[in-house]
Amino acid sequence: MYESLIYVVTWLVRNGYSKDIIEALSGENSYSSIVEYEKLDVHSRHLRHMSILHLEYLLANKDIDLNEYPNIKLQAVTLNNKVISSFLDHFNAWNLAGFPGISIDQLNRLASDKGYKPNLKTIE
Repeated sequence: MYESLIYVVTWLVRNGYSKDIIEALSGENSYSSIVEYEKLDVHSRHLRHMSILHLEYLLANKDIDLNEYPNIKLQAVTLNNKVISSFLDHFNAWNLAGFPGISIDQLNRLASDKGYKPNLKTIE
């Protein structure tokens, strides 16, 4: 089940919807849920937070070709006199942990609303 959702998240990132994922994880759009946030343990909260930082890095780094994501060269960038780094390992761990902080239904609804169409040949 989670493997197919990794395709969904990758599609969202590649198609420029990182900000929407950040807003969902931060409680700033209709895809967020206080219930999902409140049930997080300390480790899941950490993964959620580091995933937000990774997505913010992708938004700040204009040199990244998102069509190649996640197979991209990740270098720190400076934005507003602040060094921003990638946290791809934490983001991948967030994926493997089942996307703590957002429900599977909300994630699917976000992707569907943005135009995601599952490729049933690649998703089991």
